[in-house]
Amino acid sequence: MKEESFQKKLAQYITMSAAFLAAHAEKADAQIMYTDVIPDLVIHNSYFNLDLNNDGVVDFKLQHNDIDDGFSVSAECLNGNSLLFSSNNCGGVSPVSSLDIINVQDSFINESDALLAFSFSTSSSASGFGCFYGTDQILGVRLINGANNYYGWARFDVNYNNIVLKDYAINLSPDSAILAGENINGCTSVDSFSLSPITTQFICIDDSFVLNINNAIGESIHWQKNGSWIPDATDSSFIVTESGIYTVLVSDSNCAIITGSANFLNEIFNIYLTDFAYETCENSNGFINLSLHSNSFNFSYHWNTGDTTLDLKTISEGIYRLVVTSSLCQVSDTFQIELFNDGFIPKPLIYQNGNKLSTNLYDSYKWYLNDAEVKNNNEQEFNATKSGSYRVEVVNTEGCSGNSDKYFLNYNTEINISIFNKNLVIECSDNTLLLEQVEIVNDLGQQMSIKKIANRYQEFDLSNLLPGIYFYYIRTEQKTYSGKFYFE
Repeated sequence: MKEESFQKKLAQYITMSAAFLAAHAEKADAQIMYTDVIPDLVIHNSYFNLDLNNDGVVDFKLQHNDIDDGFSVSAECLNGNSLLFSSNNCGGVSPVSSLDIINVQDSFINESDALLAFSFSTSSSASGFGCFYGTDQILGVRLINGANNYYGWARFDVNYNNIVLKDYAINLSPDSAILAGENINGCTSVDSFSLSPITTQFICIDDSFVLNINNAIGESIHWQKNGSWIPDATDSSFIVTESGIYTVLVSDSNCAIITGSANFLNEIFNIYLTDFAYETCENSNGFINLSLHSNSFNFSYHWNTGDTTLDLKTISEGIYRLVVTSSLCQVSDTFQIELFNDGFIPKPLIYQNGNKLSTNLYDSYKWYLNDAEVKNNNEQEFNATKSGSYRVEVVNTEGCSGNSDKYFLNYNTEINISIFNKNLVIECSDNTLLLEQVEIVNDLGQQMSIKKIANRYQEFDLSNLLPGIYFYYIRTEQKTYSGKFYFE
């Protein structure tokens, strides 16, 4: 049944109810729409949208919250509606006594968060604070529709652990009084409808549950979630897929009855990866840190490694599968640990500035001259004072190591020779010298390169050479210089 047709039928019911009341004036003096919540609706750390006249528009929100070591109960006015005002020490809102008159003579306040009760303890022996605490607390209310006011009430129990909503009513005659706790006697079919199941159920994510109304053939049915209408939910059964408090409105020729409420807690049960490290350089130093978010608290963990903890430490590369099980649900996920760059970092580079050699920023350094470690030289910068081949070994913060290419230095007073970034660099330190020719041969005496030049500085590309030992011959106007270098 569509929302429009349902509201039309509900309006027809109201008309019939008015005719019924007119014919039975000895039972009631007003057009009272009474809703009996069967079974009583338990609200814990949640809220309920109270639709006093069952027109599909939420009038008030009743809220129960766990706070630290205590609780609070509050009411929120919606759509311009208001709560019965009291000038006592209850913050402006206090319960009324059964059969108290609620009418235009009373004062009302519109509150977005009216505190009805609170306590700093959830002990069963703790006393509640605030005026709404105990059984059969009646809240007086006023609904506004255009220029008309409608008076009503809601009855509920308040204790340290929950609100228990029992029933509510409204006088459908504009500006007409209602007695707190007043009912009409025409609800003869209250016990003829039932909801199955009526106990709190748990369902897992992507799961569902069927809720059924029994013995309601030929009656008008409409389902609600947390007090709000569910569109097109007008059949005798409803499939629950989300957490919430589900109720159903059953309308017959005598009265509207809310019957059967049940909490369906959709278990929020997922694995979230909070900290994930790839295998770095050493074997067995990877780890997986996870967190779970759920309404449940008791879990068991089963990894394909045989481990039974949520997290894994000191693991090597491979595929890891975790199955997490609670009393109701089960979820699983797979994680892959990979070796980081095959255990090594990219080759560090060596830079030269005069006789200072340096490399990029790492966690630790070892400098080598002719493949022998230079002791007490573990800084980013190294003072190279001797001819030879230099290299540096570095380690980053993850423990990965790397080695640079060899960097060749040949010191003399007239010509400086170095190898940097696969280039042979030749520079005359004597301003009177001028380079004329450079020849490079391999260890078999084969000429690899020869170049005639006429300047004091020259770079030669060595990228086409194979790793090995090479000799150079540098000719100037005055003499020829020779030496060897290792290229890799």
